[in-house]
Amino acid sequence: MIRTQRPIWPAIGVYLLATFLVSGVLLVLQGVLGVDNEIISIVQFAPSVALLALIPLFRSGVPVNVGFGRARGVCARLSAVVAANVAMFGGCIALFAVLGDDVMVTRPADLAEPFLVILVFQFIGACGEELGWRCFLQPYLQTRYSLVVSAVLVGLMWGVWHIQYFAFGPLVVAGFLVSTVSMSLIMAALIERAPGGNLLIAGTFHWLINIGLLLLMNEEDGKALPMIVFAVMCAAVAAVTLAVRRSSVTLTRTGGLSRTFG
Repeated sequence: MIRTQRPIWPAIGVYLLATFLVSGVLLVLQGVLGVDNEIISIVQFAPSVALLALIPLFRSGVPVNVGFGRARGVCARLSAVVAANVAMFGGCIALFAVLGDDVMVTRPADLAEPFLVILVFQFIGACGEELGWRCFLQPYLQTRYSLVVSAVLVGLMWGVWHIQYFAFGPLVVAGFLVSTVSMSLIMAALIERAPGGNLLIAGTFHWLINIGLLLLMNEEDGKALPMIVFAVMCAAVAAVTLAVRRSSVTLTRTGGLSRTFG
């Protein structure tokens, strides 16, 4: 990606401020409408709505990568998305077993709302977030910084935006930030040079994470262990993903195999 020397942080500052302000409004709206958080958190649309605040700053339009390219390339990355989620949650279950702790499994039939409805609206909500984080902020930061640095910055901003976790103490906060940075690195690698489909790839990853947490984890009860276990597995999968990316880049530069994930 061609790096730019123009200042990017003023626009990012405006975007983050708008995201937090819109989040407050949407949280109030959720309460007024009485929408169950289990179905969808309306606040997930804040990163997308906040893009409107950037319109005056970009004469040629806000640079949002929402293209849908070749189905084969996108499908290859979606397969990697599924594999990453299986590895993370499978690892969590295994680690809980090693620690002698029980996995907090919730059956779809035990949910307060129909599972199909939850699946549909959770996907919409996940895409609502990723339109901002991975379709705008990640590629915009990459006009100045490397993929890894940009992903770490996005992961930290994404994590701090989930301000509710800061009420659970330093261990939970640390674990949550490790998980958001790790997931940000995974998604950045998966959408790198994607033939379009940033929103579909990142949105599907985020959606599967949310569904997995809903059914297999209880990370929102304030206990540190579930969050730490999840963070460890996110970091492990991120490390493997970056190692695969690094080796694929090396092979490409030396005339070997083409880049992994499509």
